[in-house]
Amino acid sequence: MTLVITDTSNRLDPVLVGELTLRAKAAVIGTIGQGLGAALVAFGALWLVYGFDRGSTMPWFTNPVIAIVTSVAGVGMTVLSAVVWFVWEDAAVGHSRAVGMSAGELRTLLDHQPAPLVEIQWLSGQMRFGGVMLLGVLAASAAWWAYRKRA
Repeated sequence: MTLVITDTSNRLDPVLVGELTLRAKAAVIGTIGQGLGAALVAFGALWLVYGFDRGSTMPWFTNPVIAIVTSVAGVGMTVLSAVVWFVWEDAAVGHSRAVGMSAGELRTLLDHQPAPLVEIQWLSGQMRFGGVMLLGVLAASAAWWAYRKRA
């Protein structure tokens, strides 16, 4: 994610403070995204194992509805991280040297500014993650259709 931070205090025109490009692992939301991705990989592996063994029944924890909820949460997290800048605030403060400020100075700037303060620019990784989560919804929906009991 690229954040463009401007200072609007005591000025009529916003002044550019700096531009930060942050990777998802720099923020808590990135860790959550990695967990959601790992959950989908685990579901896929379990479905593969149980899918080849026609004689066994799938345990309750492999229920595709859980994977659908996980995928929808991933899509929601992707949208949230692209629309709301405060999910990146701690990561921005942690990388404050990149904009020539100390962590305290940037925290003070971010705490005392009117909105909008930070412009978010989408990067390709976020689009790929959102696309994978959408594919997860489709795959989990197909698994749910195959998982349901037939009369």
